[in-house]
Amino acid sequence: MRHVRHGILAFIATAALALGVSATARADEEEVKESDVPKAVIGTLKKKYPTASLREFSRDSEAGKVTYEVEVEDGKRRIDVELSPEGKILIEEEKVSLDAVPERVKKALAASKYAKATAKKVEKVTTEEKADTESYEFHLVDGEKRFEVVFDRDGKIVKEEEKKAKDEEEDEEDERD
Repeated sequence: MRHVRHGILAFIATAALALGVSATARADEEEVKESDVPKAVIGTLKKKYPTASLREFSRDSEAGKVTYEVEVEDGKRRIDVELSPEGKILIEEEKVSLDAVPERVKKALAASKYAKATAKKVEKVTTEEKADTESYEFHLVDGEKRFEVVFDRDGKIVKEEEKKAKDEEEDEEDERD
């Protein structure tokens, strides 16, 4: 009986440790209030998107580097903007229609192994406000499988990822937005 009790205690301790580690991993990104976001971040966004409303705010810390992500709604446009604490725009992800994707990217998708997949969401991604960094991120469904595929502006695939169940739930939330 004593060995069973030690085994149970060891299992509980291991489970608690595992839960603590996974909670810590998820704690790297946290929702914050606008008042918790540096003024430089808010100032940059209000200057670039003067008529937009700033909707959701999060703070992310990865490898000791802090960034802020803000959801911007400007008319019918929805843009997720990632910025440094000093207000430098690092990445902009704008949800776009398939019609807004350049023809060469649409042709590359049609010629790829994802040609029969359905695009559930498409985002135009711009890095550091440089038009020459534009890429297009497709959230695709093909039967039971889900993929995230990124094409550069010339139509070359630069990232392919099959999504897992947890990722699928996040994608479905994004599709409703």
